Amino acid sequence: MIQRVFPSIGARLGFFVTVMLIGYIVVIVSGVAVYNLIDEANKTLRILSIPEEEIRAFKKNDLNELVCDEAKLLAAYYYCQFDYANYQYYSYLSRFGVRSAGKHSNRTENTDLSIPLAIQMDIREIRSMDDQTYMKEYHDYWKACSVTTDSDGEIKYFKKELRKASFYDVQGFLFGVGKMVNKEKVAALYHGLNSFEFRKTNCESCDKGNYYWDYRNKKMANNIAKQVLAGNELRSVVVVGAGHIYGLIDAFERDFPEIKVKLYRDL
Repeated sequence: MIQRVFPSIGARLGFFVTVMLIGYIVVIVSGVAVYNLIDEANKTLRILSIPEEEIRAFKKNDLNELVCDEAKLLAAYYYCQFDYANYQYYSYLSRFGVRSAGKHSNRTENTDLSIPLAIQMDIREIRSMDDQTYMKEYHDYWKACSVTTDSDGEIKYFKKELRKASFYDVQGFLFGVGKMVNKEKVAALYHGLNSFEFRKTNCESCDKGNYYWDYRNKKMANNIAKQVLAGNELRSVVVVGAGHIYGLIDAFERDFPEIKVKLYRDL
């Protein structure tokens, strides 16, 4: 979602190993690239060898005093920990700094909402709650559903909803994505597109895609509830894509009735 500032460590190390296995001829013709890969490998090893005490000290610093190199280091640290949420957070800080929060947007909930809010509240570490275990299966069924929808004529319903979504996307670009997607009709529209509920007749591949979309929302609700119930906070703020809102509400009402969910528009 957010353009990576720190190079993809895993990809570069994997490529370096591949180069070494292919043979020295490739190394000769790609000498500069290999040098850069070795440099990245050394940086990675340095990050992995940094004591936890030093990392904790960096995280305790006032965000306003966090310099670019420290933010890059924390971004790389979280990347090595497979914590993509905080990797995104500190990558943004390393690139734009605290004072530019909200001014550099890619029109997603992260750059428009999550990160500016975290910076404003001086939050040093954010929490992940997404689950993309079956995203490949979901996208495979999405493609299959698209083929069926195109062949049986129901593509007209999809295009109608897509035109509405495009209109709202333009409004979000002009006035801010948060102001737009929190509207009830917009959230319902994205939910219908992501869960294939725009269809008027049954379709096996579309139903399977709907299953995996619901499964993802259920797992997201589980991840949120696990952290909320284990924490000491009185309130927790969750920022998600508009297409997940109704699926999460259903999951909380069904599986976690003890957690009270309130939408931003109802505050």
